[in-house]
Amino acid sequence: MNEQDLAKYAGQLDSRIPLLGPRLRREACRKLAEDSSPGAVRYLVQALRSDDAEVRSTAAAALRALKDAAAVDALCALWSKERDEQLGRIVAECGYVAIKPVELRVLSALKANRPEVAGESEAAVKPLVDAQDDRDQEIAKCAKAALNRLTNAAAVDALCELAIADPAGAIAALVKEAGYLPQSVGRRCVLFLLTKQFQRYLDLDPEFQHLRAEYRVGDKELRRRISSLIRGSGDTRLMGLFRESRRRQLASELTEQETATVIDVYARNQQWAEIFALLFQIPLVSAVVGLDRLGQSGWRPESPAEAALLDELIELRSAIAEIPERAPAPGVAFGAALIRWIERGRSAEFAGQSPDTLRKTLLRSSPPDAVAALAALVSSGKFPTGDIEKVRTHRHWLVRLAGLALCEIATQFVFSETPSGRGGGRIWIERLAPAVLDRALYRRRAVSLSADQLDALQAALAPGGDRKNGRWAYGRLIEALARHRLQQTVAVDAQMTVEILEPAIEIEE
Repeated sequence: MNEQDLAKYAGQLDSRIPLLGPRLRREACRKLAEDSSPGAVRYLVQALRSDDAEVRSTAAAALRALKDAAAVDALCALWSKERDEQLGRIVAECGYVAIKPVELRVLSALKANRPEVAGESEAAVKPLVDAQDDRDQEIAKCAKAALNRLTNAAAVDALCELAIADPAGAIAALVKEAGYLPQSVGRRCVLFLLTKQFQRYLDLDPEFQHLRAEYRVGDKELRRRISSLIRGSGDTRLMGLFRESRRRQLASELTEQETATVIDVYARNQQWAEIFALLFQIPLVSAVVGLDRLGQSGWRPESPAEAALLDELIELRSAIAEIPERAPAPGVAFGAALIRWIERGRSAEFAGQSPDTLRKTLLRSSPPDAVAALAALVSSGKFPTGDIEKVRTHRHWLVRLAGLALCEIATQFVFSETPSGRGGGRIWIERLAPAVLDRALYRRRAVSLSADQLDALQAALAPGGDRKNGRWAYGRLIEALARHRLQQTVAVDAQMTVEILEPAIEIEE
């Protein structure tokens, strides 16, 4: 119904024409009830105040039977603005929850007593915290319940950040009581320290490496708070944060920042053999930096096999113009439906099926079953190179999309720089591909590749690729390193360790 018709029927809701008035009012309300669009909702709400009992009844029945999400949003918005008791009862009894904006979604979910919805996302946390002080006691009570049963990891992180911002406040007490912890170990350390859980902090970070990193990247206010707390705590154990520290760590577990520091130290000390050994252990983006240092040094290994490998790697390095920056997070998520299909494939329903049955399902079935079969095959560990190629060329773009998520070393290397989808999936794959490629290739360590993954990588690179394509050269780099490691033509110590010097942090006044 257009706005003109809506306005016409809305004007008839209060008709006082002798004899015809009741009929016009009731017919107008029925028309608005049949429409039940967002535009009609506001007039149906007005009709609840009519002095005609039949009009009121028709309007109430319509408002309790809304199907359109936008109409539900409109009703919840009117209730939120006026806090009308009758509208509140309708929202609560019908379980209406607005879709957007997030503040309205949280408030309506609390009114409908659906705390699991109210705390479903990171964006919901701030309005959920504010709702604890709502004048509606039921909403306030439900908000407190929702904050005590958060299951979304991003929402927990957001609540923990509020606790870090005010470690002596009510939210910090709630976080501590509920046992919430940030996903990041570094932020967990900051939370423990600022909420004075010193022993928990020291058990988690005995060498201060995580807190040091947080301290260095934190703003001036965070550094001031940490310094002030440690000095005022009287706990001398915490002063280790401000002392120089040396520690040993597995090379294969170095962060990119730690790797850069180690390479720099080795280069200054002309420890070229150590840099060469490190190439197998570190992410490809860091290995390229190491290769640059080795190429500039003129150093050559004594072993003919190692010397030949170094020559091969330096030649491949020349095909890479720039080290790619870390890809941003995907512009879109995989979506709840695709995640459900993947989880279904990991369930008992598919776990008992033979690989041949799963392959038939993958090739012949609709996307929900095909994606589930793909997840089951990957989980079983029986997923050879040929299966990866079937996924890459699958007729359904949703299956190809799932392949990007599930196949660690897949044939992304033969895609164009921005792989496009078919059948409506182009934007999904284009937005997801950079992040997936970043994880699957640029951050990959040769020491972590299995023989099956190496086979898949070699098959992907077999067509030759574009030697001017930097991504192809990265693929060849990790292939060469992994090949020599797995074939044992070069000795690689999988347990290689390095010493990391953590310089003292200056205490800020």
